[in-house]
Amino acid sequence: MFPNILGISSYTFFAALGFASFILVFILSLDIKLKVGKNELLGAVVIMILAMGLGLLFAWILDGLFKIPDRGGLVLWQRTNAGLQLTGITWYGMLIGSLSSLALLHYLANLIFVKKKGKPLLENNRRTYLNTAAPSMALAHFWGRIGCFAAGCCYGVVSNFLGVVYPNRTHGAYPRFAVQLVEAGILLAIFLVLMLVKNKKVQDNRLFIYLGVYAVARFVLEFFRDDFRGGLFAFMGLSPAQFVSICLIIFVVCMLILDNAGKRQKNMVIKEEDS
Repeated sequence: MFPNILGISSYTFFAALGFASFILVFILSLDIKLKVGKNELLGAVVIMILAMGLGLLFAWILDGLFKIPDRGGLVLWQRTNAGLQLTGITWYGMLIGSLSSLALLHYLANLIFVKKKGKPLLENNRRTYLNTAAPSMALAHFWGRIGCFAAGCCYGVVSNFLGVVYPNRTHGAYPRFAVQLVEAGILLAIFLVLMLVKNKKVQDNRLFIYLGVYAVARFVLEFFRDDFRGGLFAFMGLSPAQFVSICLIIFVVCMLILDNAGKRQKNMVIKEEDS
């Protein structure tokens, strides 16, 4: 819709806005909610930035893997009139790569600091940091989908309902369902719930709420998209994102079941000790 903003590509503009909002909300959450010290706050932010960088690398590779059947091999860049360009990234790749990297870097940082200084750099456990980062992830994701709409990628099926015609009829002369804006609205709602609801169960499961709700929404919204997303799972009648959504839903359900089982066992032990 708006290819360029302030002289740069609209997607780059909103991606940068998403990154900035992520860091800002994450820092405020660490400072206000966790009340961590300066060293831990700085360490957590540096680790998060490194994790996002590794997540971006994973997202790039995952997009190439998704499209192997269509390209005849793993293609990670292509030559254009403007020079070499990366072939693309996937949000799921960014998300999974960043979360995995954050958990690993948290472990390594504490291991190094305990050996050198006798105490961990990050006193809170990994789950606490992941729950703290979850609202920031949803907000950054929101800006990313706004960027998709502005850039004209990830477009929807032909529809008069919430339909938009892209400039120069980039995606045809008929209006297309603004699926990017619907997804952005869902992500903004997730962000507000995770930030404003003070219920302890919600606060303790913010990461699982974000992952689970988004995975369900993404699975459904994939039916209303009409852009090319790769044919890796086409034999199953699914898009790559739908397959990942199913895996993510199963993961979240299993983690919640294990978490509840662990809490019940812990309560039983406490009751036995009290008796």
